[in-house]
Amino acid sequence: MAYLRGTLHISMLENAVNAKEAKLSEKESLQKLIFEWSNGDFNSYDEAAEERILEDLLPHLNIKELQLWNYKGTRFPTWMRDGLLQNLVTAALKHCTKSITLTLGQLPHLEALNIKGLQELEAWPNMQYPSLRASCNSISGVLGAC
Repeated sequence: MAYLRGTLHISMLENAVNAKEAKLSEKESLQKLIFEWSNGDFNSYDEAAEERILEDLLPHLNIKELQLWNYKGTRFPTWMRDGLLQNLVTAALKHCTKSITLTLGQLPHLEALNIKGLQELEAWPNMQYPSLRASCNSISGVLGAC
C-alpha cells in the first residue's frame, strides 16, 4: 500500500478501528481522497469517534482533491483547520450534516469548493482562497469582499 497513487475512496468509515494504520500522510502519490461514512441512522453514530477517525486520516501534503461524504462530526480535523493542505485544488463536503463551523484554513490553490447538505452550518470564518476568488470573482459575502 506504500505505492498507492491516483484516487483512494474509503467507505463505511464508521466501522474503522484504527485509521492511523492507513498512514495516509506517507502516501505522497495519492492525488484524490474520498472519505465516506454510511448515510445511516443518526441515533447510532458516535460524534467523537467520527472526529477521531477523520483526525487520524491525515493525508499527505501533496493531495490535490479531498471529498468528505456523510461525516457526522461537528468539527473538522486540525489538519483541515490549520491549512496543512496547501496544494489542495478541489474540496467537496457533502452531507456533513452536523458540522457547525466551516474552517478550512489557508488554501492558496483552492479552485473549486462544493458544499451540499451542511444543515447545521453556523459560521464560515473569512479565510484566504485566492485561486477560488479568481475563479469566482462575482462571489461576495461568504468569501468576503473581492
